[in-house]
Amino acid sequence: MTPKVSVIIPAYQDAAHIRAAVDSVLAQTYPDREVVVVDDGSTDDTLKVLAAYGDVIRVISQPNRGPSAARNLGIQQAQGEWVAFLDADDTWLPEKLARQMPLFQKGGGIGLVCSDTYFVDSQGLRPRTGFMDNPPCAGRVLKTIFTASFIPTSTVVVRKACLDQVGGFDEGLWACEDLDLWLRIAAEWEIDFVTEPLAYYRVSDGQLSSQRVNMLKGLVAVLDRAYHRWPELQLLSQAELDGSYYAAYLRLVSAYLRAGQSKEARQTLADYRRKRGITWQSLVLWGLSLMPRSLGAAAARTAQKIRAKR
Repeated sequence: MTPKVSVIIPAYQDAAHIRAAVDSVLAQTYPDREVVVVDDGSTDDTLKVLAAYGDVIRVISQPNRGPSAARNLGIQQAQGEWVAFLDADDTWLPEKLARQMPLFQKGGGIGLVCSDTYFVDSQGLRPRTGFMDNPPCAGRVLKTIFTASFIPTSTVVVRKACLDQVGGFDEGLWACEDLDLWLRIAAEWEIDFVTEPLAYYRVSDGQLSSQRVNMLKGLVAVLDRAYHRWPELQLLSQAELDGSYYAAYLRLVSAYLRAGQSKEARQTLADYRRKRGITWQSLVLWGLSLMPRSLGAAAARTAQKIRAKR
């Protein structure tokens, strides 16, 4: 018998998408899997949609506590030797699990297998896949994930024993809790991947300034904790750190400025300069933070567009 994979789907107000996600798991060519949907306190028709599946899937409900808590509850209830994650607004290709599971047979040291992913927005399928921008790497890849993570959450399959060792998602993080977990796994286990895209990731068309700030605050917190936790990351070159760790600080400063939060921008810049020193980027951003609020925000948006075109 093939080993059982427990597929964890956290859902919150996802009535419009949850059926497609569940159906994509039920359509897998890999037969031995269970579907565990954790409803995170939805008040729309999510539970009504799920009820139509009867006992084909397992549905667990909890008060609204966020996706990390929902995934952790799913992990606790999982019956399989492997755990896979799928967000409620994403979907899988039918052969996903069948393509990934054989990679675990290479050796007991492989803790996680992911794959490339397609991106879909309101205009349809985007031309670039995830691995085009963040090339994957197999083996012990802590440094690679720290500098440019290539792991899309909705493609991950991980050994349950791996999660038992390193722990689940950190419910205290407000963003990038998935990156935090991948780093902890990569520090102890090998990682492998399937080159082909095996999932569709739904991209939101717009992101509020507050959402971007929170995401980048979470990223800085995760990278900062990792940098001080694992000494090998401190051996990265200055160029590698500038392109990842310290760049996250500058992106957060820009996000604060675009949101009109000059005080928070200067506080973050002060933290950056304590760790990295004074750079021309930090001087430019410091000057923008001293401008009137509307001018600073406009200038930060312009600088962001210029960087995106390079």
